[in-house]
Amino acid sequence: MKTPSTRVLRTVWRGNTSSRQPRMIATGNEGLRTADRQDITPVPAVIVGGQLNGLGVCRSLAKAGVPTHLIDDARFNAGMWSRYATPMRARSSGRPLLETLRLLSTTLGQAPVLIITDERAVLTISEFRDELAGLFRIRLPKHETVMMLHDKARFHKFATANGFPVPQAEVVRRPEDILLVRQLVFPVIMKPADKRNVHVGARLA
Repeated sequence: MKTPSTRVLRTVWRGNTSSRQPRMIATGNEGLRTADRQDITPVPAVIVGGQLNGLGVCRSLAKAGVPTHLIDDARFNAGMWSRYATPMRARSSGRPLLETLRLLSTTLGQAPVLIITDERAVLTISEFRDELAGLFRIRLPKHETVMMLHDKARFHKFATANGFPVPQAEVVRRPEDILLVRQLVFPVIMKPADKRNVHVGARLA
């Protein structure tokens, strides 16, 4: 019987079996799921956002045996149907999200790891992070940094000022600024710098 410390060598054949060029793969403790390690109690995870990013996180955590809960306000998003997570349909931004998170943390009886895959949820949780202190394990940069990363115009200014290798871009703030596009080389992609108005369906002036 293999013990948890046993290292197993498997032979994997490359391409055509007639080439007879095997390579060796070592597996051992690294391959054990968290739930299979008797000395470790898995900490649950709460994912906010059930689109494809959220689904990918669900699958990754399942391989480690991590109990996972997923919050989204759209029942047909892929993550809400994953067999690897317990879904909870609720608002995924604003005050309703904070209330849902507080309730879920109380129900679980411990501080889960909070993983955010939804852009609006990031802004809510970042702004009100102090209200969730002690209820969740959260890793976020300062709120000012979060807002800078969220705003494409602000991030581009920061990136160019610090020598980051980013594509050439122009910020169109007024109708006459559209002429700045002449300085760009096609193909050109146009995006809103701040998508909050887009999310709520507001018309831009």
